[in-house]
Amino acid sequence: DMSELPELEIVRSQLDRDLSGKKVKIVEVAVPATVKRNTNKKNFTTRLEGFKLGSTSRRGTWIVTQVETGDLLAVHLGQGAKLVRCQAKDPVEKGTAVIITLTQTGQIRIVDPAKKSEVWVATDEEMAAEVATETGFDLASEAISWTTFGERLLRQKGRLKSILMDSSSLLGIGPIYSDEILFESGLKSDPVS
Repeated sequence: DMSELPELEIVRSQLDRDLSGKKVKIVEVAVPATVKRNTNKKNFTTRLEGFKLGSTSRRGTWIVTQVETGDLLAVHLGQGAKLVRCQAKDPVEKGTAVIITLTQTGQIRIVDPAKKSEVWVATDEEMAAEVATETGFDLASEAISWTTFGERLLRQKGRLKSILMDSSSLLGIGPIYSDEILFESGLKSDPVS
């Protein structure tokens, strides 16, 4: 139900480059459900408009950009969703949920036809609490030995593909990478017994 870790890392690095030091001019929300954690569009937009953005990092499966107020702009991309950098004059793609216009360098658009993404202006405490619910192992930020990985895998029952995609076990592996992993390792998705 989310983008996979390698894609999230690519998006994170692009946003870090594109947003750092830029000021938010206008925020438009076409799909209010995308910003539901901020209760409404006005609460969401007033916490961003007129403020400068800082560095972008990844916390679990969230992409998080610092806001000069101390808040965080947090993006959770649903499967099939994308972040697009464009100019204000560019036609708006069908499925665009949120448009953030910067004062001098165009726009960042969240295109999410399936309406599965979430964008949230959170406090550091709220973000820490949210990431704490993601109990899976973050392979991109922590090294894990083959033996530890094997032990974790053997503790679970079910099909290998399902185990790899279980976010309570591993973060950021979806259907595409689980298939790749099983193919490259020469394993089938048969149940672990």
